[in-house]
Amino acid sequence: MIESTDKIKNNSNQAYFYWYLVFFSNKTGTLYKQTMEKMNTVLNNMSNSRYFNDTSTNVKLTEIKKQLDGPSDKDKLECMKKLIAMISKGRDVSEVFPQVVKNVIAKNLELKKLVYMYLVHYAESEHESALLAINTFQKSLVDKSQVIRASALRVMSSIRVVDIIQLLNDNSTMVLGAAMMAFVEVCPDRYDILHQHYRKICQLLADFDEWSQTVTIGVLTKYARTQFKCPDSTINDKNVKQYKKKTSFYSDEEDDDSNENQLQSPKSKLYDSMDAEEIDIDHRLLLKSCLPLLQSRSNAVVMAVSSLYYYIAPVIEAQKVGKSLVRLLRSSPEVQYITLTNISTMVTMRPNMFEPYLSEFFIHSTDPEYSIKLKLEILTRLATGENISRILKEFKEYVRNEDKKFAAETIQAIGRCAATIPDVTESCTYGLMSLLSNSSQVVVAEAVIVLKRLLQLNADNSNSSIKHENVIMHLAKLLETLEVPSARASIIWVIGEYSHKIPMVAPDVLRKLAKSFADEDESVKLQILNLGAKLHFHNPEQTKLLFQYIINQAKFDMNYDIRDSARMMKLLLISTEKNPSLSGHAKSIFINQKPFPTEISISEDRKRFILGSFSHIVNHSVSGYQPLSDFPEVPPDPTVRQPKQWVPEVKNNIFLREESFYSDEEEEDEDEDEEFDGASEEEDDDDEDSQDELEKFFSDSSDSSTPKKANGKSNKKSKKSKKQVKQQEDNEFDEDMDDMDELFGVAEEMEKLEISSPTTTSVKKVLLKANVSQGLLIEYCFLRQLPEGIENESPSSVCIQLLLKNQSTEQTFENIKIGNKTLIDGADIKDFDEIASLEPGATTEALLFVTFNSLSQACKFEISTSIGNFPVALTPIIGEMVSPLEVDVEEWKGCFNALESKSVSDHVEIGEKLLGGGQQQLGNAVLMLLLENINLQATSANQNKTKIQFAAKTIIKSADLFINIELVESNQVVVTIRSSDTLTATLLLKKQLELLTR
Repeated sequence: MIESTDKIKNNSNQAYFYWYLVFFSNKTGTLYKQTMEKMNTVLNNMSNSRYFNDTSTNVKLTEIKKQLDGPSDKDKLECMKKLIAMISKGRDVSEVFPQVVKNVIAKNLELKKLVYMYLVHYAESEHESALLAINTFQKSLVDKSQVIRASALRVMSSIRVVDIIQLLNDNSTMVLGAAMMAFVEVCPDRYDILHQHYRKICQLLADFDEWSQTVTIGVLTKYARTQFKCPDSTINDKNVKQYKKKTSFYSDEEDDDSNENQLQSPKSKLYDSMDAEEIDIDHRLLLKSCLPLLQSRSNAVVMAVSSLYYYIAPVIEAQKVGKSLVRLLRSSPEVQYITLTNISTMVTMRPNMFEPYLSEFFIHSTDPEYSIKLKLEILTRLATGENISRILKEFKEYVRNEDKKFAAETIQAIGRCAATIPDVTESCTYGLMSLLSNSSQVVVAEAVIVLKRLLQLNADNSNSSIKHENVIMHLAKLLETLEVPSARASIIWVIGEYSHKIPMVAPDVLRKLAKSFADEDESVKLQILNLGAKLHFHNPEQTKLLFQYIINQAKFDMNYDIRDSARMMKLLLISTEKNPSLSGHAKSIFINQKPFPTEISISEDRKRFILGSFSHIVNHSVSGYQPLSDFPEVPPDPTVRQPKQWVPEVKNNIFLREESFYSDEEEEDEDEDEEFDGASEEEDDDDEDSQDELEKFFSDSSDSSTPKKANGKSNKKSKKSKKQVKQQEDNEFDEDMDDMDELFGVAEEMEKLEISSPTTTSVKKVLLKANVSQGLLIEYCFLRQLPEGIENESPSSVCIQLLLKNQSTEQTFENIKIGNKTLIDGADIKDFDEIASLEPGATTEALLFVTFNSLSQACKFEISTSIGNFPVALTPIIGEMVSPLEVDVEEWKGCFNALESKSVSDHVEIGEKLLGGGQQQLGNAVLMLLLENINLQATSANQNKTKIQFAAKTIIKSADLFINIELVESNQVVVTIRSSDTLTATLLLKKQLELLTR
């Protein structure tokens, strides 16, 4: 309404300006004519916008009915404008539906468009009346105007006529978009209808309107989940084949030149290596067609593409959407909230998608409360050992904020970081203790609650330098000043749970609390009763009478929970003679091992809904929501997507389209045909390439080519042969130069190295935390050398050493073994021998042989004990997924040159820690650094150690891998890796660059 009024005012000002020009201009001049045209446009806009501000239109429906039945198109157009204005203002004008539906046969294009707009709005509610005009709608489906075809399609989808799907054969993107929206309304599960049109839809997706793009991407996401195999289950298959980009008719890309490959970043090479792995060719088409839409100006389109990549793309390719989603955070607060909600769900499963954009989630002073909560949750999910110091530094500033609610949310985030990253638990605990002296009761209360959780998680950790007694005593002192009930209850719980650590303080705390029992909050009273019950066992001499006094007060409390608790405690702990059998188990009832606190965020709960859906935002299933199906184990026949209707007709090496995609005309102009016939030879060659490519893709039999095609192919071959001859000459020249260098002693001689790895194991990692398994800690590391007497039966498996420690004080673990396994195809775990028992404080070791069939998929299984089953996951470490390969210097050189076409390389600046000595000292440092972190065999090096060569064999695919390290400057190093296993080579390159830059 406001926008309409402003528009009228703006148009009025323009009208006054043009009247001024008319008054002072020559009526026969050009300026006069142009001014009058502008004047008519402005007046027309003013006349249209007045419908939104005219209140008189609300009372003239009877008159509108008469005019709609009349013969004048001008009056009908006026009435339809009034009706559309009423609809936009929320008024129900369905009573004129019979009069409007009669005008679908109108010949006036503007009137017909307005009628269709009205019918789309009311067609479903007035279903029977709309069916009267179904014949007219069907005739409009073949209208020359794409606007009329699309409008008719939208109306028919509103009344749910299945025959509309025939318009998927249309080549207009406007009609195709409307057809996809109709598909969602009429038959969203009939994916068999889409098979023949799938490739055309993917190819033309970029030209759809933005709303149609959003709907179509959603449909294609669900289609892909039913028609293609999970990409991560096949991406590392041993029988993987190279994917050739030029074999597809829809590919616009050529193979990159070698120079371009050298300029690529490691990240782009990583994606290119994934392109080389085989997934279904139509699956790849969908991903490539949607990728450019990440640059769309529509936020909904970007969100839809991000959802598609998250659900159907390989894990490593899904990282491409991170930057585009972060860009949406600069939009309006509403868009920011939707984007953050989706990102918070994504980071629960794939935090590496957004780790490079950590600073984008830092909180600004203008951020609303709902954005602050989501950003804090995302930051805690992105926290790792490398970036935690940066995040905690940011949190330190947030805690000082004047908004105490914001500060309290930050304290909760600090607690989550401390719980998930053990390395910072101590520093976070000390930081939270410093907040206990804050002037704000809200901040102090939140710090107390978080400290309680951290104490419960780390109370039995003997390696911690934190003195928990000091923390508990510090908390006990706060009871004199702290008034927030939740914080007081948390402190009392901590004192009761760990009263054996402060035996002199706990009874005095109970004495003070007994005085104020009647004035305490209900939650505090319950914790006082629990404290008294626990001290009844630990220190009955000092607390027995106090406990009876508190129970007598609780018997007359207004809250029935407190009264019931007091009666039960009196029966079990004081009047024990009435129930001796039950009283004998009283200690195990009140003093036992408490479950460790777990916090399930709302973002994890949202994972059950599709990203970007309304159900995902409100976190419950709304009407009409359809969940995403799982990938099929065996994908359906891909030949069903072979196009039969959308095939360009080829004649005399010229593409003749039946009709243009974007034109309303049926035939091409003759002048355009003549101009096309006179095209250059270079264009003819391109057309012949495309023609051969199409025929190769669509042909069902190996028919012989025409002589003209044969000539075209021979010309192409001759051009290629010239390039090959030139390249061969260049290679021979390079070889001759190398021979001359060796003849005159210019080339450096590579000496064989006799250096083994400085370590026999990888870095230890935690497999099972003690606070999760009630005291059983399991660490693991990859063994590079097997112990004597142990043999590895499979060359594709790795040996992992498990170190089991019982950190509990009383609990004995028995029958420790491997439980249920959840493995991908081709993966396997050889169980270790069952461990009969593990006493408190005892340690033992076990060997595990694991066959990984993926470099990104973890092997998930359960550790089964007498206490319960605990799920764990073994993640492959790229540095341990290769084994040393013994080769001599000449053999290394020959194999390295033979794999020139399968090479990845990059250069990087060396980190400061490696610098400081001479060139040879730097080479030795690089050599030992790589051998320590990656299971390689150092083959050879030159005298100054500026060139170092390594060899290895990949575990999964048993492919030879060769690495060349060259120090080109004082602080520059070039890394080149060649192997037929391009995925492992690319990941190893990334790993080595990270090591060298640290």
